[in-house]
Amino acid sequence: MLKQNALIDLRSLAMHFEMTTSASGGTSNFAVPSKNIESIIDKISVEINGSSLQSANNLNQVYNLLLPISGGTDLKNKRSVYANGGDVSSPTANLTNEHFCIQNWLGFLGSVKPDVIDTSLLGNVRLTIQLANGNVLVKATSDGPTSATYQLDDVYFTVDVLDISDGQFYNLHEQYLKAGGQYLLPFDSYYTSLFSTSTMNQASRFSLSTNSLDWIAGAFIPAYNTLSAVNTNSGRSACFDTTLTGLTSYKFTVNNIQFPQYSAGLHDAWPLMLNCFNLSQDTLSGVDPKITKATWASSFGFCAQGFNLDTEPTERTVSGLNSLGTNMSISWESTGPTSVNYAFIVAKCSSILKVGAGRSIELIQ
Repeated sequence: MLKQNALIDLRSLAMHFEMTTSASGGTSNFAVPSKNIESIIDKISVEINGSSLQSANNLNQVYNLLLPISGGTDLKNKRSVYANGGDVSSPTANLTNEHFCIQNWLGFLGSVKPDVIDTSLLGNVRLTIQLANGNVLVKATSDGPTSATYQLDDVYFTVDVLDISDGQFYNLHEQYLKAGGQYLLPFDSYYTSLFSTSTMNQASRFSLSTNSLDWIAGAFIPAYNTLSAVNTNSGRSACFDTTLTGLTSYKFTVNNIQFPQYSAGLHDAWPLMLNCFNLSQDTLSGVDPKITKATWASSFGFCAQGFNLDTEPTERTVSGLNSLGTNMSISWESTGPTSVNYAFIVAKCSSILKVGAGRSIELIQ
C-alpha cells in the first residue's frame, strides 16, 4: 500500500530483497537468476480504492523483449550492480541472501504522468506483485538440474515522499475539483496473449477494445517457462529468448487492414521494429551489445508495428487506434518452417485515469 495523503515520486520506487536459490535433479544442482532481475516478476496489479487499474501478465517476457533494443552498454553497466543487468554465465554455486534491487517498472508505476502522484486525491493505492516460478532461473548445464526454486527474504520498498507545508497547494486542488475539474493521468497498459504453435506457419488472433492502440509486437518463444541453461548469444536464460530464424513472411492485420502493406520478411523485421519505437534516428539509448545481425534473428528477434505518433518520453500523446465501444480484431500471421513452441503477442495501449472530486476515478483503457 502506498502512503496515504502524500505526494509520491514514483520515479524513485524501488523494491529491495535478498535472494536464495536452490536446484535438484541433476549432478550440478545450481541455479541463479537470469540477466535482468525484473525477470522474476510475472504480474503487477494496481488497485485504487478496490478498483483494478492494471493487471498485466507475462511482464518478464515483455521486459526481456523491449530492454535489449533500448538499453546500450552504459545502461547495462549501471544495471550490473544491483539489477543483474550484465550477462550471466553457467552457475557453479547457488545464491545465498544475495541483495538485488528493482527500480524499473512497466505499466502504471513506470509510465504515469505526472511522475509525482497525490494519494490524497486518489485514496488507497495497493500494489500486488506476483512472482514467476523457478523456471525463470538459469540452470548449471543443459543436462541438469531438472527443477529450481528461489526464495526472497528481507523484502522492503523505498520511495521518495514529498512534503509541501503550504496549505495553499491543497486548497487549489480542492477548489479546482469542486468546480468540476478533473485531473488526467495517462499511463501505459500492456496486454499479452500466448498461443501454442509447432511452427512459424501460424495465425494468432485476439480482440481488444482500447482508447489508443499504440503498437503490437509478435515473437516466437522456443522455450517459454522452461528451466534452461544460459544462452551465450544473449547472456540470459534461453527461456526468454525469441527467434525469427527461418521466418519467410509475416503481417499484422487490424480490422482487415494489413500492416505493413507489402510482403514483409525476416530482413524487414529490424528496420520496421526501429520505426515502431521511434529508434531509427536515436543516437543515445543504444541496443544491447549482444545484438548482431545473427543474434537478432536467433535470440532477440520479434516483429512490431506502430500505430501512434511517437513523442518524447516527457510528453504523453494519445494518438493510437481508437476502438472504444467496439472490439478491434487483431491478427499476426507468418510463414516459416522453424519449430517453435509459442507465439507471443504484446499490445501496448495508452490508458487514462480521470480523477475528480471526492476521490472519484474513471479509467479509460
